[in-house]
Amino acid sequence: GMCHYVQIGAVDRDQTETIKARREFERLVARFPQSKFSILAEKMIRECKAKLAEHEFYIGNFYFKQKKYDAALKRFEGIARDYAGVGMDLKVESYIAETKARLAEEEKAKKLKEEKEKAKAKKKEAPKP
Repeated sequence: GMCHYVQIGAVDRDQTETIKARREFERLVARFPQSKFSILAEKMIRECKAKLAEHEFYIGNFYFKQKKYDAALKRFEGIARDYAGVGMDLKVESYIAETKARLAEEEKAKKLKEEKEKAKAKKKEAPKP
């Protein structure tokens, strides 16, 4: 697990090594739960989960800034579901709420635009006196 752990890159990079490290640490804990190394492995699992959550947040925040709110919401909800308790709960819940608000605003604007277009089309179809 440590071989993979030391190769973990920044949150904006591929997290394959983080996933591999987490998997190996989980395997160690499952096979040798009474080992003194299991305590260290548990700590490393938490760190790997935190790193993966940060990576997902980085991507979600990128989508949020690009106004791709559907994609951002999927990332943020995934963090809330898969990485609860790693220290990002409040931040993620805040972003979920803000993203949902922005999606609602977009939907409202879209409906308003459609209504205006329908009214404009009806006006063109109306017979002129």
